[in-house]
Amino acid sequence: MKINQIINGAILVAMVSCQQPKSVEEDVSSGSPGLITLSQGQSDNIGLKLGKIDSVKIRQKVQVNGYVDVPPEGRASVTTYKAGYVKEVLLLVGDKVKKGQQLAVLEHPDYVKLQQDYMDLSGRLSYLKSEYERQQSLFADKITAEKNLLKAESEYKSSLAQFKGLKEELKMLGLSTSQVNQGKISSTIRINSPINGHVTEVNCTVGKYMPASAEMFEIVDPDHLHMELSVFEQDVIKIKIGQPVIANIPNVGMGEIKGEVFLVGKTLENESRSVRVHAHFEGNTDGVLPGMYLEAQIITEEVKVLALPMGTVVKDGENRYVFIQVAGDDGQPGYKREQVEVGVADENWIEIKNPAKIKGKQVVVKGAYSLSGFEGV
Repeated sequence: MKINQIINGAILVAMVSCQQPKSVEEDVSSGSPGLITLSQGQSDNIGLKLGKIDSVKIRQKVQVNGYVDVPPEGRASVTTYKAGYVKEVLLLVGDKVKKGQQLAVLEHPDYVKLQQDYMDLSGRLSYLKSEYERQQSLFADKITAEKNLLKAESEYKSSLAQFKGLKEELKMLGLSTSQVNQGKISSTIRINSPINGHVTEVNCTVGKYMPASAEMFEIVDPDHLHMELSVFEQDVIKIKIGQPVIANIPNVGMGEIKGEVFLVGKTLENESRSVRVHAHFEGNTDGVLPGMYLEAQIITEEVKVLALPMGTVVKDGENRYVFIQVAGDDGQPGYKREQVEVGVADENWIEIKNPAKIKGKQVVVKGAYSLSGFEGV
């Protein structure tokens, strides 16, 4: 009797179980091994989209950092050859200047003395030259001793060297020797710009004493701006002159700036283990200033390959696979993984090195990672 009751109870439990509603997970069917089928709602929830392998160009890039700089000929430190007091300052930071344009005026008694010395020596030189020529004539006629000729020659040539030195010094200060010869002596000198550009620093004020070689102004020519980039040693072999550069200045938000590799350094910097790469800007550089930080990509290669959108390929350990659409057991579309080999990639595309396995087939190009979560359900 007890045995019959146990059997009847088991049959009743089985009948009740068969009448229970299916769970949510049972909406995902795996009728065939490895096949995933989704309801329309589930497909919509994961944003599933299909596409096919396509032929695209993939750019190989080296990510680098750097800053905006100018070459030595594009930057000038304006100083004075002789100390003086600032009498006038004619420009401010940001002003545009042309080569030879006046920047400031200095004044000092030494400028007057220098011109006086030049005038005195100029007059004395005429006498010494005449005396030297006279001694030459007398010595030729054997009227005077050789030592008199040598003394006259020494005095004349020594004074001539001093005269030429003073003349060059006056030219360096921007003082006209022709005006000095006319007796026009000035107590001031002009400080002029040696290059075209913009004033980036002003280190002088009216009345300030400026020692010789002290920097009064800095002038930068923006026409010669370039990118000074640092490339790590493992990437240097990939960099070649003429390669395109795409850069941006994060703190300014100017958008994409294009350039081209112009020079590749030959010296490895010990601390950073990097090589300097010099790249020229292409197009408009308005708003770009020396010293600005750069983030850039050097395009080392552009290859045409068969590829899928980035995010299509799912990683499983050391393997890579995609989901392709196939016909399910009930005639509804299903999805099945297909192992692939990948190659080069960029931010948008990834190369498929065995494209024959998926060529012409519908591939899940969006929602692949979410779809992988339904495997084995």
